[in-house]
Amino acid sequence: MREIVRLSGERARDALQVAKAGKASDIDQLRKDITVVVEAGRAAQLMGDASAEDQQRKLVEIVETFSKKFCDTCEQQSFDPLIALGLNRQNALLGTGVEVDHCANRVFEATIETGTETVRWRHCGLGVGRWKMKAEGLDVGEGEADADERGKGDFEAHWTKIGTVKADVTYTGTVEMKRTEVADAEGHITSVKYNFTQAITSITGDMIVANRRFPVNGVPTTSAVAIAIINGNRACDPSKNVWTYR
Repeated sequence: MREIVRLSGERARDALQVAKAGKASDIDQLRKDITVVVEAGRAAQLMGDASAEDQQRKLVEIVETFSKKFCDTCEQQSFDPLIALGLNRQNALLGTGVEVDHCANRVFEATIETGTETVRWRHCGLGVGRWKMKAEGLDVGEGEADADERGKGDFEAHWTKIGTVKADVTYTGTVEMKRTEVADAEGHITSVKYNFTQAITSITGDMIVANRRFPVNGVPTTSAVAIAIINGNRACDPSKNVWTYR
């Protein structure tokens, strides 16, 4: 038991030093060291050794130390957002009080090519909330949508140019973001895929030629595309202008 405690102490010290950097790239190494600490704690419990509580305290300290630094630096790191969600659950289980769910926020971009324009929908977050739209090319416009917890919402967009003609045209409709989880044989989520659907249900307004207005009536259309995660797969800040990310 003394040898187990000694080894656990060494691994805990090593892990704590690594944890202070808060780097996602160090998680695999941290996991190995933490496993030794956890197993030592279990062994101590089974043998009624007083070191069991100490092992638990070390585990909490390592996770808490890493999480606090990770929170401060996650916007500068590239990592799978599942890491942040898993770490957030671990902090909740250990009762550290540290929340890292914001580190799972990503810049989602859905691009729809129509031939006369490129329509881009962007969102910083987990999919729920405000989505921004920008159309560029021969047709120019902007819009936004609010997605609920199911990833569905209504949108409205305004076009100021269609082709070579000025426009005062409004599109309304619905959007939907669909999240599909991919799991391994044991049920662990290994990756997530995202898809985006834009359904235009109404087109109203005028084309403007020589200061004269000509009413337009559009045909409802539906477009479905895959969503890309941009910004180098780094965390984003929902309070910032989503178009500043690349």
